[in-house]
Amino acid sequence: MSADTACGFIDMDSFEVQIYLDDRYGKRGKTIYFNRPTILADPTSNRIVSVSPLAKNEYSITRENTVDEAQEICSNLLIIRKGTQYNKPESRKLRHASWDVLDAIVALRLARGWAEIMEIYHSPSDEFYFGLTKILDSIPIGTTFCLKSKCFGELKQSQVFRKKLRMVFDNTKESRYLYGIYIIDQFRPEILKDTGFYSSGAVAVNKIQAKFACALHKPNGLTIMNKAGFGRNSGTNFIQQLKGFGGDLGGRIIENINNDDPEMTIARLQQSNVSELMFHLGITEAEAESVHNLCRGHCDEDVVEKLMTKHVSAGKSNFGRPSLQIQYSGRMKRAFYDLFEELCDKIEEDFRRHNRTGEEIQVFIDVEDPDDDSRYNELEFRVPYELFSQYRPLTQMAFKIFKISALGWFGKVEKIKLQFTPTLIYQ
Repeated sequence: MSADTACGFIDMDSFEVQIYLDDRYGKRGKTIYFNRPTILADPTSNRIVSVSPLAKNEYSITRENTVDEAQEICSNLLIIRKGTQYNKPESRKLRHASWDVLDAIVALRLARGWAEIMEIYHSPSDEFYFGLTKILDSIPIGTTFCLKSKCFGELKQSQVFRKKLRMVFDNTKESRYLYGIYIIDQFRPEILKDTGFYSSGAVAVNKIQAKFACALHKPNGLTIMNKAGFGRNSGTNFIQQLKGFGGDLGGRIIENINNDDPEMTIARLQQSNVSELMFHLGITEAEAESVHNLCRGHCDEDVVEKLMTKHVSAGKSNFGRPSLQIQYSGRMKRAFYDLFEELCDKIEEDFRRHNRTGEEIQVFIDVEDPDDDSRYNELEFRVPYELFSQYRPLTQMAFKIFKISALGWFGKVEKIKLQFTPTLIYQ
C-alpha cells in the first residue's frame, strides 16, 4: 500500500439507540438522546445491545455491563427493550436504517461526481469505509477549502483544527488528510438531513487506523491520524478498539497474554513477537503475522466497492431452555419454520432492493459432539429455492432432508444458519 493512500471512515454513533429512540419517541427522541443516558437492551435478557454517548461518557456504562449493573450506576437511566420477531431479537429496523444511511452516502457521491474516483465499502450495519486516494490524486495543488466542523488531528502531537478554517491543498500528507476529512465532513450533514442520525468520521492511511481514529473523538467527532498518532495512542487504548480484535480472538489474547486482565493496551500486545503469538494463542504462523501487523496499524487491504452483502442469511444460536436437542423433532421444526420465514422475508427485501435472486439455500447446523462438549460437528445440506416460494413448503422440504441427513446424530444444537447466495441479477 502506497504511503500516499488515504482511507475515510464514518461510524454511526450509538446507532441502535438512535434508531429506537426515533422509533419510540419520534421528534422527542433527539432531545432524549442528548439529555438522558439511554441503553438498548435485549428483549429477554440482561444483555446490553447499545449505549448512548451520554451513558458511556458520563457514567462509563458499556455493553460489557448488564442491565442491572447499568441501573445501579445511573438511577436516571432510560432502558429500551428491543422488539422480537421470528422468536428472537428483531433486526429489521437496523437493516433498513443502515440502507437509508447508505442511500444518502451514495446519492451525495453521485451528485458530487465522485462515483468513478471514490470507493465505498459498507461494513455490517453502521460502518462505512471510503477509498479517498484517487480523489485526492485528482485535486489540483493550490485548491482552497474550508472545514465545516472542528477536527482533531492525531499527528505528531495532538492538535485541533478549528471550524471554518481555510486551507490550501499542497499534496503533503497532512494536507491530503485534511482534504480527506473535508470530503468526509460533507457526508455527515447529508446523512443527518436525510435520516436524522448522527455520525463520526475519520481519515487515516488505511482501514485499521481510520476505524481506530474515529473512536477517539466520538460522538459527532472528526479525526485525522498519521502513523505517529497511531503509535502515540497505542499506549492508552485497548485492543478491542482495533478492527479484528473483538470476539473470540480478542478474548484469547486477553486470557493467554494479559492474564485475563481485560485492560490490555495495543502497546502491550505490540511487545509480543510472532513466535510468542503462535505459542500463546495456538495459531498458525500466518495468523500470528496478521495479528502482529494489525496491532501495529499495518493493513494492505484496499477499500473496494461493496454496497450489498454477498449472502442473505438468517441464523440463531440461543435456543433457550431446555437446550435444543437434534432428536427433538417438534422444536427443530419450529426453529426451521421461524428461520425460513425470516430468510424468505429477507430474500424478498433483497430482490426489491438489489434486483437479484438465486437457486438454493444452504443449511448449516452445529451439533455438540456427544463425546467432547468443546467440539462441534457441522451438518450441511441444501434446499432448492424458487423466487417467491413460501417458507412453509421450504420448511417441510428442509425438515425432510434434515431428518434423513441427521440419522444417527445426537447432541445439543448450538447453532442453525440458513444462507442464500444470490447469483442471478435481473436487468
